[in-house]
Amino acid sequence: MRRLLRLLSLRLRVLLLTAALLLAGLSIAGAVSTDQLQRYQLNRIDTQLRSFTTLLAQHRRSGRTLRGPPRRPRCSTRAST
Repeated sequence: MRRLLRLLSLRLRVLLLTAALLLAGLSIAGAVSTDQLQRYQLNRIDTQLRSFTTLLAQHRRSGRTLRGPPRRPRCSTRAST
């Protein structure tokens, strides 16, 4: 290994070292940012679910029923004769 390194010029050795360090740094930064984004999104979903369960509990205590949006009346597709 040392013999191979001695055959390479100093410029090439520095270039290879710089490229390896850059690759390692970018890989670590990508892994950390991916982990942080995943944690942020999970916390956000947890917060939304807690809010929703609180809302449901308040609705149950009040005795109201949950209804969806009002339905549109169906239009007849048959031609009148």
